[in-house]
Amino acid sequence: MSVATTLIMMCGLPFSGKTTLARILSRTLNWMYISLDDTISALGFWDQGYDITQNQWNEAYTKAHNTVRTALQEGNSVIYDETNYRRLHRDRLRQIAVETRTRSYVVYLDVSLAEVQARIIANRIQSQRGDITDEALRYVVERIEPPMPEEHVLLFTQDTPIHEWLSRTRSILDQAEAP
Repeated sequence: MSVATTLIMMCGLPFSGKTTLARILSRTLNWMYISLDDTISALGFWDQGYDITQNQWNEAYTKAHNTVRTALQEGNSVIYDETNYRRLHRDRLRQIAVETRTRSYVVYLDVSLAEVQARIIANRIQSQRGDITDEALRYVVERIEPPMPEEHVLLFTQDTPIHEWLSRTRSILDQAEAP
């Protein structure tokens, strides 16, 4: 692996597999894993359920982004796990990458809405993780801005065998040069 510090931003609909893929990628590359959901949990905002205020969201984003910044400044490559469904969200993280002289990529999970909905229904039966309301899902679906090629996109589709995607992604990261 190249010595260049790298930030990978996960991007996709809720229940598209971002967390699963981010954790696999983090273990495979031995990179730091930082999650907005983990930050929210650590702050205790989900102790009373999943309906948190805008001020709590803002505090969680600030804390998570500061954690990313510190990790990159210390020379750690980072996988940042969050929906990042708006270009503005990704631009804020890219600005941190620029400030820390770090290259950045977006892992976009292009998973169909039908598959996402099936996973949500299965989760509601099995309760393996936190839920999302239909209203919150609709909000993201209506506003998602898929990443553009200039964002250095590493595309993952629901039909992609994970081992092939990991191999291809590793090759891309190994060939990339520092900013």
